[in-house]
Amino acid sequence: MKKVQMKKVILGLFAVCFCVMVCKMPVKASMYTLLNPGTFDYVAYADRYPDLKAVYGYDPNLLYSHYINNGIYENRIGTLSRWAFLNPATFNADAYREDYPELASKYGANNLALFQHYQTTGVKEGRKVHAVIPEAEAMMGIMDTAREITKNCTTDRQKIQAVHDWMCVNLDFNYVNWMNNSVQPWAYTYTGAWNTKEAVGQGYAEMFDAFMWSLGIPDRVIIGQGYYATGWGPHAWNQVKVDGKWLCMDVCWDDPFTVKPGVVQSYQYFLIPTQQMLVNHKG
Repeated sequence: MKKVQMKKVILGLFAVCFCVMVCKMPVKASMYTLLNPGTFDYVAYADRYPDLKAVYGYDPNLLYSHYINNGIYENRIGTLSRWAFLNPATFNADAYREDYPELASKYGANNLALFQHYQTTGVKEGRKVHAVIPEAEAMMGIMDTAREITKNCTTDRQKIQAVHDWMCVNLDFNYVNWMNNSVQPWAYTYTGAWNTKEAVGQGYAEMFDAFMWSLGIPDRVIIGQGYYATGWGPHAWNQVKVDGKWLCMDVCWDDPFTVKPGVVQSYQYFLIPTQQMLVNHKG
């Protein structure tokens, strides 16, 4: 889908349909993140901080608890675990063979050996990997893209901007379905956003959350309401911790009104204070 060209047209049309969307989709404000005990990379956390490893070893529960209760406030780095999404059951061995014929010749039909190669060597070499289920495939794509687009960044702010800009250029607002009151569930998820390159506000927020935790930048998704032409309605955005402070992001609202497709036009909702965001967001 091409990006909508006329900002004024979009704003006008939103006013027509938004009341219907509000009635059908009541929102209870909530906060969450993709980082949880099952997705936290406790091995990387222990290896990154020998003082914690000496106390907790590789105990996943204790390490996760330390990060949530202490580490995040001490500016320690916690990340999503690649292996929480990619494992022998989700690994696309056929795609790995096709991408790397030399490995196909070496390991043949031994899927487990191919997975172990990727786990021990391939990931360090930056080899591409695919998964056989959409959620894992999307996460692998996000993680690989995060690494690629931030490779020359030296600060968290630079990394956040690289992600913001990539999303604004590569994602489109799921405009047609929104206008037809037929938004599908996938448009609200990072999986749908990655696999279709379309999303609504929550899909943008979930994808940004996945990017941030892939990079070790604390983030949370806020599901609440945004103020549109006719009043308050369902929306989601992000809070991200940078330079020791929680600041707000709304990549979706920086993107769908872009006048020129493929060009980042707005930073209005880029790392702004909570008070400023509360002018037209609440949750």
